[in-house]
Parts: sequence; structure tokens; C-alpha cells
Amino acid sequence: MSAWLLLAPALTLVVGVVLGFALGSTQANRQPATVAPTSWPSPTTQLGAPPSTKIVVRHYASPACLETARRGDHMIHLLIRNQRSQAADLLVAYTVAAQQCRKDTSPTS
Repeated sequence: MSAWLLLAPALTLVVGVVLGFALGSTQANRQPATVAPTSWPSPTTQLGAPPSTKIVVRHYASPACLETARRGDHMIHLLIRNQRSQAADLLVAYTVAAQQCRKDTSPTS
């Protein structure tokens, strides 16, 4: 009985591989249809490419965000070492730094 349970998925896999190979080989043998559109301008009448303009925006982390990351790392370290009381004390400082970081990064309107 267990041999029949293994035979069904194996047979399905073999049929899938054969069909995939057959369909893939027929797609590879087809010639792509190349129809040149007549409405496109010839290369001699095309205009030159416009000059590219690059705008570089650099984002810098505020000191509050860096402090938030540092305190978060320290809190994770304390929680991993099962020093929950010290992590609870650090949570207040982390929360204040995170709020300041959000204020620093929010768009002013």
C-alpha cells in the first residue's frame, strides 16, 4: 500500500517534467514575429536624447535617531541576558529618544 502512495507523486512529477520539456522545446523552436512598425520615425529623423539631470538626495540620521538605535541595541542585549529590571529602566530613555527621532524625521508642514 505504501508503494502506491509513493508512486502517485513520482508519476505526477515525471509527467510534469515531460510536459514542461515538450512545451519549452516548442517555444524555443518558434521564430519570433518581427514586424517593423511603419509609424515610427526613421533613425535619421529622431531627435537627440535630452540631457539627463541627476538629483542626489542624501539622508543623514539625526543624533536622536542614532541614540535610539544605540539604546535599542543595549535594551536587546539586556533582555537577552535576562536583566529585565535594567531593560525596564532603559525603556523610558529609549521611548524619549524614539519620539525625538520621529519629530526630527517627520516632514514639516
